[in-house]
Amino acid sequence: MACVAVVTASPAGADPSAIDPNTACATDFSALRIDGDPNAVVVVADSLAGPFSGTVTAYGHETKWTGTIGRAVVTEHYGQPEASVIVRADGPIEGVEYTPAWASCTFHAGTRSPGGDDESRRIDRPVLTATNPVAVEPADCPVPYRATSVLRAFEPSSPQAAVYGPVSVAVAIDDQGIPQSTRVVSSPGAVLNAPAVDAARRSTYAAAIFRCQPVSSSYVFVVEFPSN
Repeated sequence: MACVAVVTASPAGADPSAIDPNTACATDFSALRIDGDPNAVVVVADSLAGPFSGTVTAYGHETKWTGTIGRAVVTEHYGQPEASVIVRADGPIEGVEYTPAWASCTFHAGTRSPGGDDESRRIDRPVLTATNPVAVEPADCPVPYRATSVLRAFEPSSPQAAVYGPVSVAVAIDDQGIPQSTRVVSSPGAVLNAPAVDAARRSTYAAAIFRCQPVSSSYVFVVEFPSN
């Protein structure tokens, strides 16, 4: 089971020069529905390269709302930092965009129901009320939202090493499904990182869909290295 420990309740300032722009856009971003409340979602960013600060845009079927993250909670999830905040609007939320204050990329996520592991991480989170409603064209298409998926996973060779286990690589992917950058977010040993990153880069992906349009996104590619 995941370890949940509140580390901080605010996105502490970070030195922008310490954030690598080549890997800042590789992170796992999601928007989780809250049972019984279609107007609110839990927005989560795993292993974010900088503080969870910036602009959030929540999309309904015909309306969008905006807000600025002022406070967030950072917890430990399987040994990695996970930042989250509740976003609320005055209508049902179908998808969320997040633009960090310290990076040029934008993260996208259609809302989804939490899985069993997500439900086990119930913690108190600050609430961001998104306001300034603006009318938008309805997202009327067969699949208005779709997460990034792997079409073909490249199988790496296992190095002769005393360490083994899973390596998680966050991959920033463009709107054509092509990997742009990678960042190792967890690993049992540095010797496994290079083959895991190579496998993540050489795999093929289907781009994410947000409001019926392909968008840049990210994916956490996991390589399981067996014991030799």
